[in-house]
Amino acid sequence: MSYQDACNELRRIRKVRKIGVRQMAGELGISPATLSRIESYKPISLDVARKIGPWVGECLCCGEKLGVQP
Repeated sequence: MSYQDACNELRRIRKVRKIGVRQMAGELGISPATLSRIESYKPISLDVARKIGPWVGECLCCGEKLGVQP
């Protein structure tokens, strides 16, 4: 999965759940500004990549498949 695909998947999950950036960011354990950067395909830290990996089903660091969180 590319980083752009992961960004799109996070946005898709948020839209399907009908929640805002603040709520989704809180569930991810990141700031709303960071989630906005992700949804705009901006670079993120390794720590943030590790936090969003389970949500998109793949580690963005190594490509290992992960269980997906709702």
